Amino acid sequence: MSVVKTEVIVLRTRHFSESSLIATLFGRRGGRLDVLAKGCRREKSLLFGHLDVYRREEAIILERPQAGLDLLLDAACLDEHTGLRFSPPSFAAAGLLADLAAEAVQPGDSQPELFDALAQSLRILSAFGEGSARAGLSPALPFSMGEKK
Repeated sequence: MSVVKTEVIVLRTRHFSESSLIATLFGRRGGRLDVLAKGCRREKSLLFGHLDVYRREEAIILERPQAGLDLLLDAACLDEHTGLRFSPPSFAAAGLLADLAAEAVQPGDSQPELFDALAQSLRILSAFGEGSARAGLSPALPFSMGEKK
């Protein structure tokens, strides 16, 4: 078992138990990573809110090859890509990109160029969503970027 610190993008999450999630991450090092985030759904957890899809995080992971799932120990947000939440088309496009990355990258298959391309694409889609919200074009929100009309 070893501890690894790497930059990741959250591709998918699914419930594991009442308080834990299994997350599929795309790591700059290590390719696709399936990790268990114990207790991350509890409000008092240090990981609470860190596993939103499409976020770019700096993660500390305990590799456990025999267990089948690595363990997420800690995460720090590098980019939330908030604009994706304001634009349904941007969010849908991000979902397609995440699905492609999850299928194209295998565990242990480091692909830093693909990681950078996905991170840049998510930044562009997020910026488009933020622009739509500022212009009042976001159908999902009755206000624009926190400002009441």
